[in-house]
Amino acid sequence: MAKISPNLCSTCALGAICVPQGLNKVELEKLEHMVDHLPTIRKGDQLFQQGEPLTQLYAVKSGAFKSVMIDAEGNHKIVGFYLPGELLGLDAIYDSEHPTSAYAIDSSAVCAIQYDTIALTAAQLPKLQSNILKLMSKEVISVHEQMLELSAQAQFATFLLNLSNRFAQRGFSATQFNLPMSRVDMGNYLNKAPETISRLLNSLKQDKVISVQRNLLTINDMKQLKKIAGCPA
Repeated sequence: MAKISPNLCSTCALGAICVPQGLNKVELEKLEHMVDHLPTIRKGDQLFQQGEPLTQLYAVKSGAFKSVMIDAEGNHKIVGFYLPGELLGLDAIYDSEHPTSAYAIDSSAVCAIQYDTIALTAAQLPKLQSNILKLMSKEVISVHEQMLELSAQAQFATFLLNLSNRFAQRGFSATQFNLPMSRVDMGNYLNKAPETISRLLNSLKQDKVISVQRNLLTINDMKQLKKIAGCPA
C-alpha cells in the first residue's frame, strides 16, 4: 500500500500511546520517517493473512480489528480484538510469519512500519526498543487465556472490563464505549453461541449493571460488574 498524507506521530492523538516517551526531536523525526499512513481499510477487508511473512507492524489509528486463526480442519477462531492505539503483528516476530489473519471489523485506519527498519532503528533508539519489548510482553499475557476457567457470566464480565480498561488507557471513557464487534464475533472469541452472548447482555441489562443502545454500551454499576467477574474488591 502506498504512503499517503504526511500525518506526524508528534501531532497524532494516539502519539502518547504508540510513541515511546522521552524521544528527543531528532529521534522523533527519525521514527516519523519510518511510518506509512495507509488508506482507510473497509469493514471486512483483510490487513494481513495467516502464514504471510512478517514485513510490517501496524498501529490502529481508528476503527478496530479482529485476529483470526484457522486450524487444520479449516475452523476460524477469533483470538483477539485490537482497538485504537494498539499494535498488530507482534505475535509474528517469533517465527517471522503471521500466525493469524487480521480483518477490520469497522471502517479503520492504521499506520504501518517496516519490521526490518524498526528492528535496525530500535538498536539506535533504546527507548523504542524498550517500548516494543513492553508491548510484546503484554501480548504474551493474554486475558483470553485467563478467562478459560471462569463461568460464562464471569467470562463476559471480564471481557467487558478488559475493553473498559483498554479504552480508558487510550483516553476514552471507561464506562461508555462502542462495542465494535458483533455478537457472533464475541461468541466466537469466548467459545459461546451468539444466543448466549445476547442472553448474558440481557441479564446484565435487566440487573441494571449495563445499558446498551445499538452498539453503545454504558456500564452503570462498575462495582457489580467487577464482582461478577470475580475481581478483588
